Amino acid sequence: MGQTAHWWESWGNFPAADERARFPKPGSVIHAYLLRRQVSLSQIAAELRLSEHMLYLTIQKDAGLDAISRRRYFVQRLGIPAVLLG
Repeated sequence: MGQTAHWWESWGNFPAADERARFPKPGSVIHAYLLRRQVSLSQIAAELRLSEHMLYLTIQKDAGLDAISRRRYFVQRLGIPAVLLG
């Protein structure tokens, strides 16, 4: 049984954020772009004035990504296509 293709697969194989699969999971997108850009958690945490633990939770649990300003930061800082973060 094949998996359903998602519109975002040309940018990466990110898991869906929910069962409706309208957008990829934002934490997974951020994590992938951190790796692609070779940016460390400590660099981003310092820029955001967060602890590394809080940034880890942001990425793993999508915590704190409700704010559009936070999503815009990641788009600008890591070069993430804005549509991937909803």
